[in-house]
Amino acid sequence: MSDDARQRKDRADKLRQKFRRPDPGSSGPAQADEEPSEGESLKEGVERRMRELDEADREDHPPPSDDDS
Repeated sequence: MSDDARQRKDRADKLRQKFRRPDPGSSGPAQADEEPSEGESLKEGVERRMRELDEADREDHPPPSDDDS
C-alpha cells in the first residue's frame, strides 16, 4: 500500500470513529472526541458536524481551477 493510500485510509478510519453511530442496544449517542458545548441544541450540534464534514471534504477534494487560458 502506498503512503498516500495509507494516509487516506487512516484519515477515513479516524473520521469513521469520530462520527460512528451508537451500537444497537447501547444507551445514548456515540461519544465524540469533543463534548458538545454547554447549551448546544441538537440542531446546533448537527449543523456544527455538517460544517466539519464539509470542511474535511473540501480539504480532500479542492474545487478545480478555472484556468481556461
